[in-house]
Amino acid sequence: GTGLDIGSSAVRAVEVTGHGGNERIARFAQVGLPPGAVVEGEIRDPAAVTAALKRLWAEGGFKRRDVVLGVSSQRAMVRQIEVPQMSPTEMRSALRYQVGELLPIPVEQAVVDFAVLGPGPTGGDGGATMRLLVVAAQQDIVKEAIAVVKRAGLRVRAADASPLALLRAVPPSPGGGLEAVVSLGAHLVVVGVRQGTTPRFLRTVTSGSVAVRDGALE
Repeated sequence: GTGLDIGSSAVRAVEVTGHGGNERIARFAQVGLPPGAVVEGEIRDPAAVTAALKRLWAEGGFKRRDVVLGVSSQRAMVRQIEVPQMSPTEMRSALRYQVGELLPIPVEQAVVDFAVLGPGPTGGDGGATMRLLVVAAQQDIVKEAIAVVKRAGLRVRAADASPLALLRAVPPSPGGGLEAVVSLGAHLVVVGVRQGTTPRFLRTVTSGSVAVRDGALE
């Protein structure tokens, strides 16, 4: 498949072939963006981004036009939460209200998806719970990015939260211990912490809110 990242300083794409542990990078390219075209993951100059994407495909020689789009923004989040055991339909309805407490936007303006990680601890009332990985973002951010990609002659097959995509891109270390994978971008820092293959902490923050001292993030 082909992954696409619309960053603050450039657009980048990578085409991967193979599967089942035999994946390899077939093509990679990036094209720079003018300052202010994308700010903290949000597209401010759609025309400039569309033009850069067209150049990216022309110069990178990518064979496929279907892409998986990474979404990075402080108005997009990935969290682990625990909820009482319920049906998928009930869960999706309940999640929208929980997400409204986590994101500073009205519930009706959010797009939400989730994956069940497994059973959670017994609830305070003795009932069973489930541990979920929840992805939520402001609809306008996702819709604008998809529209820009479409105008460049491409098609978004799926949108993925960048912290999750980051963890998938880097194989876990042997032994299954706790480890962090960090991407330091021009405006945003994407952090993923996992234990083995299970995500434990995922955040996207502005680079100005993160300091590096003695080789450690603060």
